Amino acid sequence: MTRRTLISLGFLFVATVVDMYPQEHLDWRYRVSADGHYMNGNIRRWYANTRFTITASDRLLSISLAPSLLYGQSGKVVFDRDMLVTLSTQLLPQDMFFGYAVTTYDFSRRNKIESRWQSGAGAGMNTLQLPEHGLSITHALVYENTRFNVVEGNETWRLSVRLKGFHQFFDRAVIFNHETYFQPSIERFSDLRWRTTVSLDFPITRALSFRTAIDKNHESVVLTGRKQDDLRWTFGVSVGN
Repeated sequence: MTRRTLISLGFLFVATVVDMYPQEHLDWRYRVSADGHYMNGNIRRWYANTRFTITASDRLLSISLAPSLLYGQSGKVVFDRDMLVTLSTQLLPQDMFFGYAVTTYDFSRRNKIESRWQSGAGAGMNTLQLPEHGLSITHALVYENTRFNVVEGNETWRLSVRLKGFHQFFDRAVIFNHETYFQPSIERFSDLRWRTTVSLDFPITRALSFRTAIDKNHESVVLTGRKQDDLRWTFGVSVGN
């Protein structure tokens, strides 16, 4: 089968799906959160983590952009300056089975990562779809290219499994969100990355919430002298619809 035939079949598939699901008004969602801590006295130190998520979706397609910035300073020394940007797309997001594509970019001063790109696609399943509870799982094949500041980087293909959900309790008095990525390399079994983020939101108003979050990150391939695990527990606020 030629490349032209494959492209034609791809356009035919997209056109068929678009015809089956006519366009609707987009549903826009956003969420901004800021948390961290500050110390003064014998040690002057502050740390801030800001996240922003915007999602546009309808019956056919859902596109989500989620940048986050982590910054920490002790005295005049910057010890943390990390950024992570995730762009994800779901085809037929409200169906039980949906298409999934993701691209991420990040860098980390703490772990001396100059740049890291991941890009891939796969499929997912909505395992729970209720007004108060939602749970989905995706499986994708992604290519990763990591460049360290001081040595050559790491390039590999990974399997990427994502578990994502939200749960509301006591008539939205408490909202539990969680997202976990598990990414083993398919070329080197010893190369494993996983990351999980869990948060509790306590709404003050319809748009404003007090929140606490835990981020846990593990990377098997790190520079000499760096630890493989990072854990952060923060408190702050979030605003969104």
